[in-house]
Amino acid sequence: MTPKPPHYLSKSQFTRGMQCLKSLYLYRTKTVPADTITPDLQERFDTGTEIGVLAQKWIPGGVLIKAAHTDPERALMQTAVAINSGIQVIYEAAFLHEGVLVRVDILAKGPGGVWDLYEVKSTKDVEDVYILDAAIQRYVLEGAGLAVGVTHVVHLNPGYVRQGALDLKQLFVAVDVQKETSEILPSIQA
Repeated sequence: MTPKPPHYLSKSQFTRGMQCLKSLYLYRTKTVPADTITPDLQERFDTGTEIGVLAQKWIPGGVLIKAAHTDPERALMQTAVAINSGIQVIYEAAFLHEGVLVRVDILAKGPGGVWDLYEVKSTKDVEDVYILDAAIQRYVLEGAGLAVGVTHVVHLNPGYVRQGALDLKQLFVAVDVQKETSEILPSIQA
């Protein structure tokens, strides 16, 4: 008999549960049909992916964890190899703690050997749900034994006007949400 793969909660499922436990239950038990991916929704997903790729160029020199989101075990293994081999910047790093699996948009080793976490969004400001996303990631990373320095939510600069070549340093704004995530951490554990 082949063992069943572990059942993890993704960051988005965890967030769903923080907002409404019934919604998480219905989603996980497939009591309600999955959301239909409309052309508009697919376009938003594609835009988010494009912004993520640009953010990788904004903090260059990293290694992409190439394992698919549907293969968490391989992603976890590739992340461990990257960290243990001294890589300083990792894109789409995977971590697991207490059954919650996260993929970090950008993880960059900062001063003192701690890792700065960057949650990249394709919006023009920071919303509370993005801070919750970052807090969940921070909780999982710290629970998995990684020393986290500063936690950021990265968004598009609403005041940036492109003139000529794209200026990634002007395109993105990194907001330090360390204080806000610290306030949320106890509720995540609960």
